[in-house]
Amino acid sequence: YIPDTDTTFLTLAMARKWLDFVQREQLAVDKTLLEACESLLAYPWVQIISEYQVGGKYNSNPPTIQITKPLDYEGAVPIWFDKAFKDVDGKIIREMLGNEICPGHNMDILDAILVNRKQWLALEGENLAFIHRLLNFHYRAFVSGNFRHETALKYYLPEIYVYYCGRMYQTYATLTEIEKRILDPEGKIEDMRRIAQQYCKDELIGYSLNAFDAALAVSALVMLAYEPRHDGVITAG
Repeated sequence: YIPDTDTTFLTLAMARKWLDFVQREQLAVDKTLLEACESLLAYPWVQIISEYQVGGKYNSNPPTIQITKPLDYEGAVPIWFDKAFKDVDGKIIREMLGNEICPGHNMDILDAILVNRKQWLALEGENLAFIHRLLNFHYRAFVSGNFRHETALKYYLPEIYVYYCGRMYQTYATLTEIEKRILDPEGKIEDMRRIAQQYCKDELIGYSLNAFDAALAVSALVMLAYEPRHDGVITAG
């Protein structure tokens, strides 16, 4: 779509949701747009993005800039589709000047894959191995507390990352019980949810004094199905 992996996968998620909405509501829509979305989704996107995964089976496009620390990059995908290629004169060309890891981008990628899991056969074979490595990247970011460091996120903030986790959790909730067990047999997503909720409750609503953080915290808690919903936390936010 474009060299940005994040924007590409956000678009892939929106395309799937829009196609499902059109079908569910039996809408008459622009045929060209409908065909464009279907065409875009027809590519094997899990295989495409897996070539860029740190610690995956390819390891051909590692991040060249490592500034989002203290993150452990294993299982993550860099922010650019930055694949070296030969020009007509034999010179090696790279489209980007550098490539780095961002957790927010990777949460969008995980969400988009789960949204399109059936068409892309995401819960099978090597595709599933890719998702497990990607999920483990996010799990380590949460349980280690590294997601709290602003240096670990670069293009986002910790409060936006937990909001994105909430959006992914909403998608996760649409999986069947069998799909959930295949994706996450150890319950790592529920652990991430619990940590994200605690962060919103104690570190954003509990201490923050700005409306931006409060709005993100409230939105994240709703998407993370926070309970008990009427205990005063969301009201305070």
